[in-house]
Amino acid sequence: MGDWIELSSSTKEWAQKAATYTLPKSCIPDFDITEIYCMHGPHDSDDFMTTKDRLMLYSTAWKIGHNSNRTGIRLVGPVPEWSRKDGGEGGSHPSNVFDYGYPSPGGINWGGDSAAIFSMDSPDLGGLLCSSTIVSADLWRLGQVKPGGYLKLKPTTFEHARELVRRVEEFIEAIHDLVDGKSEEIPGLHLELPPSGLEEGKSNAIIKRIPGEGERFQVVYRQVSPIFVSFGYISY
Repeated sequence: MGDWIELSSSTKEWAQKAATYTLPKSCIPDFDITEIYCMHGPHDSDDFMTTKDRLMLYSTAWKIGHNSNRTGIRLVGPVPEWSRKDGGEGGSHPSNVFDYGYPSPGGINWGGDSAAIFSMDSPDLGGLLCSSTIVSADLWRLGQVKPGGYLKLKPTTFEHARELVRRVEEFIEAIHDLVDGKSEEIPGLHLELPPSGLEEGKSNAIIKRIPGEGERFQVVYRQVSPIFVSFGYISY
């Protein structure tokens, strides 16, 4: 009740059995984060951003803004030129779209000409486009960035993003076995992915487009992250 947390009756027994354990230094990842993997989409495609915008987005060392927190990590840097003059029925600015489910956490969200990366307490619905999405296996690295530091966004593919998920999951399992005494093997976490093969300045955000016909709207499917996709109806 109130400010009290009742402890389990087995707490004293657990404490007596507990032993101090220190991970080998080789098991501790580097927390000085300067690059992080992302995937194109849902909205860095030609209907929202230009080739110049994408080259800028993925080559800039973005400064982490001082007002970053659990609701968003502010990116300070250059401004997109956008591929459209406004958001149409979504709003007056090119970053405005109809409300949709945000890729949160991990979405790189544009409110006007200013970007923020959605973190753990960010909204999950709104009407501002997300150019790209941090891959799920790199969200823990996103939590290590510091205001005043710099961060580059490194596009990768769905297949490589899934490979990174596998590496992280296997590393965590191996650490569990090491601490639990089930294994003596010292695991390492290898975070560098092979070249993506993606062409600079291009976007593969749009997975599929089904043309409209008669009263049927056009449907556009967009990749969001290694774990889900986004789709929207377009009436023009």
